[in-house]
Amino acid sequence: MKIAEMRSNKLEELIDPKFDRAFCGKPGFRLEALKAYAERVMYITDGYTTDVHELAIQVNTNLALFNPKKDCLIPAGTGIINILVGYYLAAHFPQESVAIAFFQREVQKHDRTVIPEDYMFYRFYPGELLGLA
Repeated sequence: MKIAEMRSNKLEELIDPKFDRAFCGKPGFRLEALKAYAERVMYITDGYTTDVHELAIQVNTNLALFNPKKDCLIPAGTGIINILVGYYLAAHFPQESVAIAFFQREVQKHDRTVIPEDYMFYRFYPGELLGLA
């Protein structure tokens, strides 16, 4: 299957969505723009912990509030945080689609790089997108 076909079949771009909560991997990222899309920003981890066991506890505790129908995820933070979040979602919501927010790409304006404080949102079924389901 070509990438364009896979995207059109399994990946949906969301235009101006509204969520109850946006779950961010950790604090410390520019999240002002999320206020237009989510009533509340929640953090999955505290941003300081590096112990994998403690990170797993934080992920398990904080994602217990996650509702894939009403909330979105912002994949920010270290790789291990995002791996743990992925495993959590696979275990708790194997047949659910998830909404993911990504920073828009950097753009060049007048010979300088500008990083817009805005997001692009997508909804997809991770298992289908990866060919696992």
